[in-house]
Amino acid sequence: MLHSSQAVDPSHLETKDVIVVGAGKSALDCATWAARHARSCTLVFRTAHWMMPRYFFGLVRGDRVIMTRFSELFLRYHRRGRIEALLHGPGRPFLRLFWRGLSRILRLMLGMPPALVPEQALPVGFENVGVGGEFYKALRLATLVPKRAQIAAFTGPRTVQLSTGERLDADVVVCATGWRQGVEFLDADLRALVRTDGCFRLYRHILPPLEQRLGFVGYASSTACQLTSEVAAHWLSQCFRGELSLPSTAEMEREISRVLEWASEVVPKCREGYFVGPFVAHYVDDLMRDMGLPRARTGSVLTEYLAPFWPRRYQGLKEERRRAQSAPPIGAQPATSLGPLA
Repeated sequence: MLHSSQAVDPSHLETKDVIVVGAGKSALDCATWAARHARSCTLVFRTAHWMMPRYFFGLVRGDRVIMTRFSELFLRYHRRGRIEALLHGPGRPFLRLFWRGLSRILRLMLGMPPALVPEQALPVGFENVGVGGEFYKALRLATLVPKRAQIAAFTGPRTVQLSTGERLDADVVVCATGWRQGVEFLDADLRALVRTDGCFRLYRHILPPLEQRLGFVGYASSTACQLTSEVAAHWLSQCFRGELSLPSTAEMEREISRVLEWASEVVPKCREGYFVGPFVAHYVDDLMRDMGLPRARTGSVLTEYLAPFWPRRYQGLKEERRRAQSAPPIGAQPATSLGPLA
């Protein structure tokens, strides 16, 4: 038995009967590889998840469609602007039609068999969405078989019984069933300040309000972790340098509770409080607003919302911080030779 993170040696799977447990991105990747190199591969899963193709209609790269400010408008963030308030208020019937249509298009583009079609249309379950087009191509190989079931028991040295009563031969079982994110490296007292009732209590997914000498960078997963982590590192640097105007501890706690309540409604599978997911632009905007730096990064509204949200928009962030730090406060008078300023 292996966790998916341990399935890195090809010899573990080659010419063997393999069972992969799960239906998320890692499970589909492991099953795709095993279908091509193992003797057989069975994907055993309880719940199917929506996946995206690498290219839409074989022409447009998926991240160019998904990684935009415009696409984020169709998902409900915990802080909404005027357009989002309209879309997620009076525009809800339109949104439902949009998501049902997109779900149908994804099903057709990927060639998803009925067993692998999720029970509900997007955006339900979008926290589990990944790029899985290669897996659906591998389904055409006779060596890959999906089965919607659970492993009930290991009944022999290489025999697995499913919840359906079916028995399968297996030399290797790969458990692609995710992770439990924790902070066990902290002592108990400090850990209690960071995580309570199974939820991380971090302001902006970075700072524990009750211990502001400690910060977390990269714990909040997103579809662009390098970008959100680097901007978060700038935010934390500014915080530790005393250059960030933070709300009171009580206000930070209220904000964290509000975000956790939103997460329990919108992303229930990631309600522990460390998920940014597809809300890359929204989250980065929050950090830039806190740092007093411009959120609009291109020359026009069209490119701001429709062009891909690439990291190059923030390549000058260090210099922007330096200039903001050296700029005199608004209304400050220039120094004169009359003596030192009070």
